[in-house]
Amino acid sequence: MVVARFNDVDKTASSIDRLFKLSTSARSLIDTEIKDSPIVLSGSLDVAAALAPGKPDDAPSFLWAFSVPLKSVDDAVRWRRAEGDSVDLTPSGAYRVKGKGGDLSCDVMPSLGDAPARGICSDKAESLTLLGPWMARGLAAEPRPPEDVTVRVTLAPIKNRYMRLLKTQNDEAVGEARLSLANMLNVKDPDLLEAPAVIGRELLAFVSEARAFDSSFAIDPDRPELRWSFSFETSAARSWPTQVLASSTDNPATPPDMFYRLPKDAVSGWWGHGADPALFTGIRSILHKSLVAIFAMPFAHVSDSDKQAALAWLDGIPAVSGNWVRASGLLAHDKRPEKIATAQQAVDEARVLFQTYLSWGINGQEGDPTAFIAWLKQTQDVLRRAIAAVEKENADMRAWAPTATFVNNPPGYPKGSAALDVGLTFSSKDVWDLLPQNKKGLLSGQPTPTLPPGPPAKGKVTMRMVVVPDGDGHFWWGLSADPVALRSHIDQVLKGAPASGQLASRTDLDVIKDHKGFGGFFNLASLLDMSKSFLDPTQVAAIAALPHKGQGALYLLGSRTGTGAPTFSVSLSAGKDMLEDLSAAAAAIPMQPGVAAPPLRGPLP
Repeated sequence: MVVARFNDVDKTASSIDRLFKLSTSARSLIDTEIKDSPIVLSGSLDVAAALAPGKPDDAPSFLWAFSVPLKSVDDAVRWRRAEGDSVDLTPSGAYRVKGKGGDLSCDVMPSLGDAPARGICSDKAESLTLLGPWMARGLAAEPRPPEDVTVRVTLAPIKNRYMRLLKTQNDEAVGEARLSLANMLNVKDPDLLEAPAVIGRELLAFVSEARAFDSSFAIDPDRPELRWSFSFETSAARSWPTQVLASSTDNPATPPDMFYRLPKDAVSGWWGHGADPALFTGIRSILHKSLVAIFAMPFAHVSDSDKQAALAWLDGIPAVSGNWVRASGLLAHDKRPEKIATAQQAVDEARVLFQTYLSWGINGQEGDPTAFIAWLKQTQDVLRRAIAAVEKENADMRAWAPTATFVNNPPGYPKGSAALDVGLTFSSKDVWDLLPQNKKGLLSGQPTPTLPPGPPAKGKVTMRMVVVPDGDGHFWWGLSADPVALRSHIDQVLKGAPASGQLASRTDLDVIKDHKGFGGFFNLASLLDMSKSFLDPTQVAAIAALPHKGQGALYLLGSRTGTGAPTFSVSLSAGKDMLEDLSAAAAAIPMQPGVAAPPLRGPLP
C-alpha cells in the first residue's frame, strides 16, 4: 500500500509564493485551473495505490485512486453536470461521474475529516469500489501531518503474497551461482562456495524485517527552509545491513570537536561513527579468498611475491571505528581560456581539470595512525609491482608509466607523518580530445579543433595522500592533486591552529550543532565549478548572478530510534542562502500568467 497526501494545497501554494518570487504566483496558477469549482484547497489531496487481489503466481498489478476535497456533494454534482459530464447515483449512495472522453471515472460521496465531501477518481471501477469508501471516511479522517507532503509505503501486503516465491527464486539463483563457481571458475574453497547462500540469506532477512518507508516534504517560509525527510522502519535488527546501520548509530552524539576543526572553506563537511569492525570480518575473509582464487586461475600470470604483496595490502586496509569526520573543498584557479590554441595550453588546462576533479579532501578519525601508515607503504609497493608488470608486457608504456613514492616525515608536516605521491605523466596529444573547450564543438555539431602542429607538450600531475598524527587519540589523512593546497588545509585542522580558519568560525551551521546522530552539510559550488567548462557563457553568467553563487549549505542529518526494531531516518534541508539562490533562479524563468497545465483526460470532481 502506498499513500501520498498533499496535506494543505492552499498553505503549500502560499509558502511557495512567499519563498520564491515567481513572475506568476503558484496560487494564481491553481486558481486558474479550478476556477468556479467546489474544490477545497485547504483540504488534503490524497493518492493511494494498493496491490490488486491475486495469487502468488500472478504478476503484481496495482489499483490506484486519488481523492479531492469538495465543499459538498450537491455542489460537485451541479458543477460536473454543468460541464456536460454524465452523473448517476449508484446503489452505494455515491454519484458516479464520467466525462465525455478519457478513462477516468469519479465517485462523489460524503466524507469525514477536513471536507464535507470528496471526489474519488481512478481509471478502474474496481479501484473506486475497493479504495473509495476508505479514502473518504478512513484516510480522510486521519490527522493530517504538519508537513506539506507525506508518503508512506507499507510493505506487508506485497511481502505476504510474494515472500515464498522470492525465497524459491533465491534458492534457484544461489544454486546456479554455486555451480558456476565450482564448474566454470574451479572454486573449491567451501567458504567461497557458501558465499552466494550467505548473501541470499542476508538479503531475504533484510526484506523480511523491512516494514515501511516514510517520506515527507515541508516548506517553512518563516525559517526559511525546505526539508525532505525519509525513514526506514524495521521489525527487527537481525540482517547484516540492519546490524551495520544499527551499530553505526548505537551512540548518537552531536558533532565531535574534530568536526569543528575542519577547514572553514570546505564545501562539504560530515561526521559519523564507524560500525563495529567485527561485522566486516567475514567480508574481509571472503575478499581475501576471492583474490587467492583469482590468482589461481590459468590466465593470472602473477609471481608468488606479487600475490603475497597484493594479499597483504588487501588485508591491511584500515578499519574505521569510533568517531570520524570528513571535509572537501575547491581549489582557486585563474580564469580558464575559452579556446585552447597551443599544446602547452592543453597541458596546463588538463592539469587544472585534474585538480578541479580531485581538489582536496581531509578526514579525521579516532585511533592510532600506525596501521594506516603501514598500509600506505604497502600501497606504494603494490602500485610499483603493478606498474612493473604492465611495463613488462608493453615496453612502450615505460615513458608514460605512473610513479608511486612513499615519503616518511614529508617536509612541512608534523613528525610521524607519512605521504604517498602518485605521479602521472601525459602529453597534449593524450588530453586534446578530452578538454571541455574542445568538446563544446561536438555538443553543437561542430568538429573538434585540430591538434596544433609541432611536437606535443608534456605535463605531469601528482596526487598526494598524507597521514598526520595529531595526539589526543586521533589522526588526520588527506588527499589532493595539489600538494601545496593539501598541506595548507592540513595545517588548519591541527591541534593549536587558529579557530578563525576552521568550521568553528562559520555562522551557517547552527542547524546541525545540536543534532544527535550523523550527518553534515554540502553545497553545489563544486558541481557548478566542474560544470563551467561545459556551459555556454550565458549559463555561466546566470550562475555568477546568483546571490550566493550556489554556495548556500544543504544539510543532511540522520538518526535512529528504537533498538530491537529500529527506525532509521534521514532529512535533507535547504537553508536561507540556498533558498535565495533558488528564488533568484526561479524568478528568471519566464512564466505566462493564466496558462494552466493540460487538463486531465476525464472528469475532475
